[in-house]
Amino acid sequence: AGDSGNRWFDKALSFVVFPNGRAGLQGEHCRLDGTTITELIDSMTSATDSEHERAAGAEAQGAPRWQRLDFDLDDGLRADIQRAKTSFDEFAEQTVGRLVELAVGSGLPKELGISPDAFCQLGFQLAHQRAKGRLGATYESISMRRYHHGRTEAMRVVTPQIVRFIDAMQDDGCSDADRATLARAAAAAHVRRAKACQAGDAPEQLIWELQLIEKRQGLDSDLSIYRSPGWLIIRDDFLSTSSSPTSNAVILGFGATSGHCIGVSYQILPDRFTLYLSTPAAVADGMDRFADELPRALDDLATLLRRAPDEERPS
Repeated sequence: AGDSGNRWFDKALSFVVFPNGRAGLQGEHCRLDGTTITELIDSMTSATDSEHERAAGAEAQGAPRWQRLDFDLDDGLRADIQRAKTSFDEFAEQTVGRLVELAVGSGLPKELGISPDAFCQLGFQLAHQRAKGRLGATYESISMRRYHHGRTEAMRVVTPQIVRFIDAMQDDGCSDADRATLARAAAAAHVRRAKACQAGDAPEQLIWELQLIEKRQGLDSDLSIYRSPGWLIIRDDFLSTSSSPTSNAVILGFGATSGHCIGVSYQILPDRFTLYLSTPAAVADGMDRFADELPRALDDLATLLRRAPDEERPS
């Protein structure tokens, strides 16, 4: 959003400073991931300017010298720039966002004996079911930085255990104790799958790259695995999610990947839970219902886990 002319989209990172003194970072995703950006933000804000200067060995060099650059643009280049601006403005106009802040910290799920990330993702699925009447493919970005040049893996959040938990929440005949047991099983499955992704045991990003290679070589055919129902369904996101633990960024964005998708950037911090949602304007009502349902979904989940018998809680 904002002015497309005040940032460079061919650069890995752009700092955009606003008239009120606030600043933002716009990252170009081909060369770096969100974890790199948030680590940079944390590093910059963890010390004073003078401390950074001493650590870097910086010395005063006087006022920076500058030189005016004149661009010699022909009609074709000017037309390209105008088309880019028009495309940017249209995309921004067709995209809506919503900030959600909840007074729930990471201490609550830990107190309840489950992973904070699993707690959030179970809440997302329950809220999505209530808002849209269905589950859908959900992407979660998992860092692969334990590997040299590691980037991210695509974790698919909707496990069979999550489906059973959501079904139980819709079943009036299911007891709260059984629902709590299913919630804990779903949370445990979520953690196992995340660890498998971190260990390199998830294949989606590799298969996707093979698909891109196939297309570049003109080998796409009706017999391709990439036309199979399983691949098409799993890649058709209804939720596209990414978490970041930094407390030094007010808002982090993560975009939708389809015409019915909600992009969810979320920060679960010790004292609060902050989300920024993004979706195409044509389906903004679904995003708003999801945002409205999320506090109740998380509260219902916490209530369930509190009521569970003590022997069901992990030690």
